[in-house]
Amino acid sequence: MAFDFGPRHELVLAVAHELGNHLGGIRLEAHLLCSDLGPRELARASVEIDSMAGRSGALLGLLRPLVVPGERSTAGPSWLGVLDGARRELVDQGTRGVEVVFELTDDAACSAPPVAWLHHLLMAWLGSTLSQLQTREGQKGRIQVSFVPGQSESLIVFEDNAAEEDLSEGAPRRERPLALAIARTLLGELGGHVEASIERQGTDETWTRVVWSVPKEIEGAGGGKGAGEGEGGV
Repeated sequence: MAFDFGPRHELVLAVAHELGNHLGGIRLEAHLLCSDLGPRELARASVEIDSMAGRSGALLGLLRPLVVPGERSTAGPSWLGVLDGARRELVDQGTRGVEVVFELTDDAACSAPPVAWLHHLLMAWLGSTLSQLQTREGQKGRIQVSFVPGQSESLIVFEDNAAEEDLSEGAPRRERPLALAIARTLLGELGGHVEASIERQGTDETWTRVVWSVPKEIEGAGGGKGAGEGEGGV
């Protein structure tokens, strides 16, 4: 008998399909490594393998909260720690010319929700955005991440100059739209929501703005400071 978990089941199937795409890409790039390539092409293939492996890892980390909803940790880390952890991982992986800036202040030292999947969700969105920006020609890519405290909710704001695309709830669930669909589901479970908008600047540049809104009442008590305070550029 087939079990249908509704929208979550559809997301799990979409994640499995995306992982298959990544594995196919990794296999193709691995074959290229065995070819008679020059140093530049060898480096490109190696970076592509690392990028797809990293994005696959983030998606794999989101399967459990999709299949087993409602799990909570004993206490949540600070938003500062969560966001700086994503920043440090991007530093380790490299951004291939894309400028990534985290604007973090002491306001982000408040507690994040007591869930284990926040880092994976951040890396799924940032990784898919980096991948799109790295394939663009003739324009320097930029991603900016900031934390905005509010009275009743915390906002995580992402802005980037990736090519315009459909990020609505009905968009095909792959790459960035898939990461956003997962964010809508998991953050919605916490009572939060996700907004995405496109702003055009001039005739040839668009900026995408995505906002994660997370209510404070589900956040853990306290709020110890995390590492890496202040603005951090990758």
